[in-house]
Amino acid sequence: MIEVAAQYRTDTAVSGATAVALSRRTVHWLIRSVALVAVAASVVFAACVGGDAGVLTLPVLAETVLVVAALEASRASRGPLRLDALTLFTAWEAMRGCAVPAAIQYLGNGDDFFYRLGTFSDTVAVLWIAVLFFLVVIVSRVAFALLGDHGGQRSGPTAVPPVTPSRVAPWALVGLGVVGMVIRFPSPAAVTGFLSGAVDQLQGTADVTVGGLTLVGMVLRPMLFVGLVLVARERRARGCSVLPVVPGLLIAVVFGLASYGLNRATVAYAVIGMVLVFSERARGPVRAWPAAAAVGLLGSFFVLVGAVRATLWLDRSGLERPRLDPVAIVHSAIPYFGTPMQLAAALPSVRVSDPFGLTSFVLSVISPVPGAPDAARTASSTALYNHIVYHSFVGKDQLLPFWYEGFLCFGIAGVLAAGVLVGGLQALSDRWRASASTVLGSYAAALFVLWIAQASVTSINVIEQNVIYFVLPPLALSAAAVFWPSRGLPLPRPPRTADVRRRDV
Repeated sequence: MIEVAAQYRTDTAVSGATAVALSRRTVHWLIRSVALVAVAASVVFAACVGGDAGVLTLPVLAETVLVVAALEASRASRGPLRLDALTLFTAWEAMRGCAVPAAIQYLGNGDDFFYRLGTFSDTVAVLWIAVLFFLVVIVSRVAFALLGDHGGQRSGPTAVPPVTPSRVAPWALVGLGVVGMVIRFPSPAAVTGFLSGAVDQLQGTADVTVGGLTLVGMVLRPMLFVGLVLVARERRARGCSVLPVVPGLLIAVVFGLASYGLNRATVAYAVIGMVLVFSERARGPVRAWPAAAAVGLLGSFFVLVGAVRATLWLDRSGLERPRLDPVAIVHSAIPYFGTPMQLAAALPSVRVSDPFGLTSFVLSVISPVPGAPDAARTASSTALYNHIVYHSFVGKDQLLPFWYEGFLCFGIAGVLAAGVLVGGLQALSDRWRASASTVLGSYAAALFVLWIAQASVTSINVIEQNVIYFVLPPLALSAAAVFWPSRGLPLPRPPRTADVRRRDV
């Protein structure tokens, strides 16, 4: 019997390693396909059309080579994670450095926005700076991986530990999330106002208690969705139906959107974070078509919510509603991947009178901290950049990618430092995710890597803000739970006798 159990554990480990390898192969194939299709389209454009936009092809070619190299580095690492940080980061790079420039060549950058665009010559310069950043990230990540090996033996874990229920009961998390919702919607009028599309309710400023209580409600609200997911998981472990939990999950998602002014990322990443926690520990590998369908659904979710938000605002401003044809959708998605033409608009101002430097960078770093001075939001690098691209202080919605802020503030040295830092954070996040065993700790680690992976398209203050508001709270709860009394937890069901017999045979 002992030999049978030992054989079962060995077979399970082998099948787990195979599932990780197959999952990585599938995801790498999807990312590689995006880059290769984009570079093929860009080469065809340069050969057949040319013109000013044709100069974008060469940096797209270089970016594609780095995408393939990054995926090979991820494959060679043989880590225990199906989706390591470098793979997630490379997925964003394939979109930012390959798909977006190719889309601009064929469809243009779009003219439905009020921000400035740079010239194609400056756009090429921006793309080459981004190529340098990507190269430094890859080299840094490989270097940190080698530093983690000692004498050929990996110092990190060889398999992701099974997730164990936290001592914080799921219903306690649900209760915390409900408290956060009540803080956001303290009256029936606030609820009906949101459901009717009232703009002040979308902003999240009306009827909300000011001060520290608002901050408490902000960090507690995601716990509602997390708690409901864990309730469903425990019900399934007991053999009960999860259907009674589904309406609560839908309500948590809908009103979660209302909680942050229809901010799609906050709600979507809570969902993706929980999926990432449990998919890393699933028995079977990730399949291509389900993964592609999930990405398609996620993209549709972002487009739909964005259209609803724009429509609600424009209906009250008298402006024309946004178009939803395929070209308009592509144009609306381009800014979320750090369009190089928009970033290039800052270069002429930098050449004439450079407003960026150590001061603006420090203000960007401290701006997400609660209680930061107003100057941290009005004189940071992001604020200066928005002033340049809008030629006013009215628009503040365009992000300044981390690597580009490093370049504007410190030149090439800033790009190199940003690449090394991101590579180090990727190594940290992989080690954290591979060792986390509790649900809350794994969820915090998943959110951390999801934001670190976006360093090529989002700003340092956005990453820091999400770490402070949405990564630290579940991490703090997970740490505090060590001192809480244990509770009766449903254990994973043991393998069926028939399965053991089959493995023994």
